[in-house]
Amino acid sequence: MKKLLCFVLGLFLSFSVFAKGSFKNVLGVGFTLPVSSVNYSGDVFNKSISQIGVGGDVMWLGTFIKNGLTFKVNLSPSFLNSSDMDDYFSPAKKNFCVDALINLGAGYSFIRSEKYVLALLGMVGISTPSYTYSNGSSEINIMSINFCLGLDLVGYMKINDNFGGLFISLGFRYEPSMSGKITTKLGSSTISEYALSSSVFKFIPTIGFTF
Repeated sequence: MKKLLCFVLGLFLSFSVFAKGSFKNVLGVGFTLPVSSVNYSGDVFNKSISQIGVGGDVMWLGTFIKNGLTFKVNLSPSFLNSSDMDDYFSPAKKNFCVDALINLGAGYSFIRSEKYVLALLGMVGISTPSYTYSNGSSEINIMSINFCLGLDLVGYMKINDNFGGLFISLGFRYEPSMSGKITTKLGSSTISEYALSSSVFKFIPTIGFTF
């Protein structure tokens, strides 16, 4: 996936060479506050939970100024927490999810100039969430690989040549599970392991700066 991301980014960046100034590149680094709703389905674990967290975002946005065709690639790692697992683990000593989301997409910029861009893009990608819930003596680990499909609304404003600019992104994702498993541990010993599927709805607001 990292090789694919580098290839796509390199391909899109090469457009600027042939576009002779009519292709605008924006590189951004931002802060996210992801909110998600997860529905687990399996033989021994069926539950819906809500999560909220914090994360980061590294983004590339490329726009053809003349026709509005726009591309986006981004990597977004995040750390999430849920209070809905407290009935399983009370008091909970571990209750978190670490996720990495890689996206690429294409769309159209309704507003496009050297100073402003407002674009709507269709996005696809891969998410790799890893959940850990524990009360100290027993622990549940949930790992999955999810396919991502969604939309991003991205706005960019250039401040000046020295600073760069600011961007805001509103992301919406649906993630059906491609593969997953749930592992139960007692102390350091694994006592059970089962297949598990999940579906995830995400809202990912992001704000950051560009250069």
